[in-house]
Amino acid sequence: MRIQSKPITQIEEEALIDLELRPDRVELDSTNTPSIFNKYNKELRLVKTELINAQAAYKKLWNKKWYYYMGKSHPDEYKKKPLDIKIMKADVKQFILADDDVLKLGVTIEMLEMKQKYIMDILAQINYRGYHIGNCIKAQIFYAGKN
Repeated sequence: MRIQSKPITQIEEEALIDLELRPDRVELDSTNTPSIFNKYNKELRLVKTELINAQAAYKKLWNKKWYYYMGKSHPDEYKKKPLDIKIMKADVKQFILADDDVLKLGVTIEMLEMKQKYIMDILAQINYRGYHIGNCIKAQIFYAGKN
């Protein structure tokens, strides 16, 4: 079973709905806060798990590419993808960094890190939700003319 978080666009759309505070439903917004926090905390856990797996795959891929560019891979690797040039040991890192597979996995890791930061920002907003709900209540009291 592969753990998969939601796409960031879906998280953004849901956050717009979940984080909206309306003066006519302050009590409901207040009671929903723990479940909203739990929802995004679970999503953060999924993203962190994906990120850990992607980072492990990156290390494994880096090792495989190092063997390939150093000329130490199994001969079948070179039959599939011939290495037609002699690479100096000092240049191997540069070739690995420019490898398409390494670049693709690196982009995946950066996207997961961006998603993780976004969810952490949402959780920070949820942590201040009580303060904002309190301000809504104070505003309602003020507009009603009560002290």
